[in-house]
Formats: sequence, C-alpha cells, structure tokens
Amino acid sequence: MKKAISILALTLVMVSLPLIAWNGHGHRTVAAVAWFSLSPDDQESVTALLKEHPQYQLTWEAEYQSLKKAPALGLFLMMRASHWPDDIRDKEHPLAAEHRGNWHYVSSEIRFPDDFKLEYEENDINVIWGIGNAMTELKDKNLGADRKAIAMSWLLHLIGDIHQPLHTASTFSEELPKGDLGGNKLYLKKDGETTRLHAYWDNALGESRDISDAIKQAKKMIKKYPKSRFPQLQSHTSPAEWGDESFELAIHEAHRDGKLVATAQEDAAKEVPKDYAKMAAGLSMEQGTLGGYRLANYISEAIK
Repeated sequence: MKKAISILALTLVMVSLPLIAWNGHGHRTVAAVAWFSLSPDDQESVTALLKEHPQYQLTWEAEYQSLKKAPALGLFLMMRASHWPDDIRDKEHPLAAEHRGNWHYVSSEIRFPDDFKLEYEENDINVIWGIGNAMTELKDKNLGADRKAIAMSWLLHLIGDIHQPLHTASTFSEELPKGDLGGNKLYLKKDGETTRLHAYWDNALGESRDISDAIKQAKKMIKKYPKSRFPQLQSHTSPAEWGDESFELAIHEAHRDGKLVATAQEDAAKEVPKDYAKMAAGLSMEQGTLGGYRLANYISEAIK
C-alpha cells in the first residue's frame, strides 16, 4: 500500500458535501461520554459557560424546563450544544450566520487498490483547524462569554465529527472522478431502504430523539470501553492525529479496502452485509467513546 502523508500539501475540499456527523443522537452520546468523564468542578464551569450561549435564552432554557425527567442542566446543555452547529445549517435559523460548512470535515484521497493520500495544509479551514480555533477562542481572556459558549459548541461538535471515519476521506474512481464526497455518492440498503454510505455511518450510533437514550447509551459505552482500552489517548493527542486514525478506518473498515458492496448507482444498491453492520455498530461505539474521552480532555484544558 502506498500512502503519501503531507501536512503541507493542499487540502482536497469537498465543496458541496452535506456532512452531518454523527446525527443528533450520536453527537449527544459523545457529549454525554465527555460529561461523565469531567470532574465536578469542570462540569460546573461548562454549565455556567453554556448558559451564556445565545441559544440558551432562545430555546434551550425552555426545552430543559419542559422535560418531565430532566438530567443535570449541564449534561443537557452539553448534549444540546453538541449538535447546535448542525441545527444552524437551516438558513431560517436565527443564528444561521454562525454556521461554517467547511469546518465539519477534512478530506483526503482514496483510490483503490493502493493509492491513499492524507493531504492538508496546517492552516486549511477544516475540522482540524476548527478544533484548534475553538480552543484558541475558549482560552482568549478578552473574548465575551457568549462567544466562548459558541466556541464550546463547536468544540463539542467537531471532536465528534472527526471521529466519524467518513468525515476524513473521499473515494475516487472512474465512476466518481470528483470523489464520493465522504460517501454521499455511494449507496447501499439498510433493512430494504436505500441510503447513502455517509448517512449509514452517521446513524450507526442510533437514531433516537430522546436524550435519555443517549445518556443510557453513553453509560453503557463507558462501561464497555474504559479508558484503559485506548492507548492512543496518550499517544495521539492532536486533532491531526485523530484525523489520521479516522482516515485509516475509512480505508480499511468503512470501505473494506475497496471491497464494500456500496455502489454509485442508486438503483443498484444492495443490502448491507450482516457482518458489516455488526462491525460498523461496534466501531462507531468505540469511536464515539474515544471521541468523548478526548473531548473531556480538551474541555478541561480549555477552561483552566
């Protein structure tokens, strides 16, 4: 396998890519893993900060008060803020001007069977840059609390995004000379329904809209995947390294080294193999848990 890695090479930008990773449930679950990994003092600090978010007075406070069985306010706010950067994709949203489409991914090139290029510049505007920018803003003593709360939303969201493998890769072929846009131009079937490969992975952690389900799942994931399971928590501490990890997973797992049944022809989509579905569910839980642990580490650093 040939792999050209160049931090100072040009980014392959997916201009029209409609990426949302994970879905709302997935992001809430990652955020919940992070919440349970924070110290009580850090939980208190995050709660106070997110109450300064512009969305808090718009909707979040009322949403929280309407819950019949409410979790801790800070846990609710972290989960709610974690998918806020996707919520504001809607042009009618009152805070739509805060959306930054190209922050959600970093695209590297896959050409099967053996040409894989992890290419981006250090200052390219992508998910790696976005995480760094959020950290910079959170540490800025001159920045207002509302702006820091928005930065915290992006941090919560983007660390989730970078752990979804298809947010780091675009596959090129004769059929797709401009790439598959992170799996958005490849199709397969799930339970008889045609879906995009990217959407399949976005939904791999579940599709519940109930925040209590995300909390329960996060607790199960922490129990099943303790920190001791992830030596990379110590060895890979930068967003660029996380992107490298996800890119490898995109090649070998999401695309099965070029042997995946997904097709560029929507009407020719085939059912997801059972072993692939099992792998995707398990890998997504591992990645979601790992992302949550890393998110907690970054939050603790940002609010010192």
